[in-house]
Amino acid sequence: MFVHYARVCGPTLSAERKHALLMHCLGGEGQEVLENLPDLSAEESRNLNEYEVCIKKMDKHYVPRVSTIMERYCFGKREQGKDESVEEYITSLRKLAASCKFGTLVDERIRDQFVLKCCSDKIREELWLKDEPPLEEVVIVAKRVEHMLKCVKELSGNKVVSGECTKVEEVVCEVKVKEFGAEKKKDEF
Repeated sequence: MFVHYARVCGPTLSAERKHALLMHCLGGEGQEVLENLPDLSAEESRNLNEYEVCIKKMDKHYVPRVSTIMERYCFGKREQGKDESVEEYITSLRKLAASCKFGTLVDERIRDQFVLKCCSDKIREELWLKDEPPLEEVVIVAKRVEHMLKCVKELSGNKVVSGECTKVEEVVCEVKVKEFGAEKKKDEF
């Protein structure tokens, strides 16, 4: 939080002034805590000024270490909610992936997780027809199918429950029957 405050004070604020400002904001009690934190190793403090050393010591003490295994577990367990849009689900996966250390595979992992745990079988089927689509294409296709499913739901008098794509063909057939005035059942198509 203080780092953001120091940035607002201006980019020309010297490291010495930042350190003084930090000490002022910490107050006596905060300074005492800082003084009693373990020193950084020579390697860790190399090329750091006094302000940067203080920030690094506090980060090391207060910022919890992230378990990559736990973060990846949470990422892998994340499923799309029944009423959650494609956009909301992708955004959630991006946030979770940020702490998973996927490196250059981040988009691929998000894509695979989306296909695996999206709530729509129809979206999944559409994506399976593609050959290694990039994440951007997956999002475009998924949004298109999501929109189509909403339209079908509206046209059919809300007979399709969100996420239950196994009923889509049935509803589409019913809509076709109504459109053409035919008295045929869906099995006759």
